[in-house]
Amino acid sequence: MRFVSLSTAVSISMMGGLAGFSSSSRGGDFVSAVPNYNQGTFATVGGATYTTIASALGKPAPIVGAGSGFDGVLSPFNSHFEVDDLIAFGLGGDITLRFPSAIPVTGTPQIGIITNATFVDANYPNGATGGTTTTSAMDEFGAERTAIVEVAKSGGDFVSLGRIVIDDPANYYANATNPYQFPAPDPATLASFDQPFAGSPSDFDNKDFAGVLGVLNGSAGGTWLTIPLALGLDEVQFVRLSDPKWKMPTGLLVDTRPSLYFPNFNKPADLFIDGAVLIPEPGGIALIVLTIPLLRRRSR
Repeated sequence: MRFVSLSTAVSISMMGGLAGFSSSSRGGDFVSAVPNYNQGTFATVGGATYTTIASALGKPAPIVGAGSGFDGVLSPFNSHFEVDDLIAFGLGGDITLRFPSAIPVTGTPQIGIITNATFVDANYPNGATGGTTTTSAMDEFGAERTAIVEVAKSGGDFVSLGRIVIDDPANYYANATNPYQFPAPDPATLASFDQPFAGSPSDFDNKDFAGVLGVLNGSAGGTWLTIPLALGLDEVQFVRLSDPKWKMPTGLLVDTRPSLYFPNFNKPADLFIDGAVLIPEPGGIALIVLTIPLLRRRSR
């Protein structure tokens, strides 16, 4: 389920499902439109596709698998897998996200790409990383997901931030006591989609669930990016992600990887997008919420 406001519903109706708006309790505006989307070469084990534009709009749902029997909070060990919560693209594909208005480039972390590149639970169902934190992508495919990230002010002046490894997880509740908790905490302390996370998976090594939340320190997580002032872009309103590749531990980029759990399945590189939020204040951030399917639930 997407969390969008009435204005989002009106915009979707008026623009054929390509626009929406929602306000975060922390002051952010979520994605208002998807000007361009190309699925590219995409494949899942079960044949599912993720092409619903509305999945990129609004705030990520706090509960994973709502009503499926696998209900649980969105956490670094538990991420969305539903076809109505994700939009995905594969080899040769791309997506452009537009926010309601442009914000000044600050030269500080402003774009946070959040995926459900979940951590493997070394002490299931308690939530622990073990001595070395392993993402579900590295566990199944022996590689991490990457994409080219570009930003623009007008949609026609894109500049590249380069190829980015997208491997940090998302978290919704800062006071959850279990990574698969359901119902959600009550009262709830929400993690901040406005707070940059400067860490990497290795920062979570040898942590239990409380320790994982401690590393996040109230942030909703994600891979955070800075737009260098030297690029000459004074404002940003658009983000484009394209050219997904698998990145091997050696640094080699490849188009496909075999699944450890489905040996006859060679998976084209891909990304699963869940939403984005832009913080308009100076020194604020833009948060792109991308999601990758949860291996524990099913393989894609």
